[in-house]
Amino acid sequence: MNRYLPHRSTLMSLRANRVAMAAYLAMLVIGLLPILQYLAWLVPLLLFLAESESGLVRFHAFQAFLLGILYQVLSGMLGVLGVISAALAAFSPFLTLPRFLAPLSWGFTGGLVILWGILGIVYLVFVILGTVSAARWEERSLPLLGFLTRKILSHASPAKVGPEGSGRETQQDPLQYQGGIPRQVHRPDKGESPHPPQQ
Repeated sequence: MNRYLPHRSTLMSLRANRVAMAAYLAMLVIGLLPILQYLAWLVPLLLFLAESESGLVRFHAFQAFLLGILYQVLSGMLGVLGVISAALAAFSPFLTLPRFLAPLSWGFTGGLVILWGILGIVYLVFVILGTVSAARWEERSLPLLGFLTRKILSHASPAKVGPEGSGRETQQDPLQYQGGIPRQVHRPDKGESPHPPQQ
């Protein structure tokens, strides 16, 4: 797990952790809307493409993008299998199929509904974990997705602001966060006292 110093995103100069959190939360909210739910993964992808400096935002946006795509693919596969299974069960009396196939199809459909529910719960847990990690300025990997994210981002150009110890910790905006409240840091010029002026 990598940790970042507080910095700002290039997107409207918002705090980078808030933009990283938005990658997950926007995807979750849009996922609740009919029709648009199938395009919810576009939000983190657009955030990833728009962010040029913050490694925190780029990591979480891409990880959220992969999470959204994986959820849509698995959910779609379960949906298609469920429709086929339910259709077989419903139309088996009219088809020349063995008698045991109808109850078996209904049981299979019920199992798919349970799997779909489990998939939704896992998706929600991953969104919460990613959001909390982003809020804490951490680059915490979700199972499998974090590995893929790191692998893919290792081939992309590095972000200007990286995690602590990377040599790319700071950004032009000299903000320090103490107790969640940003304050301007006094940086002395040559020949000036290193202590900030008293007011």
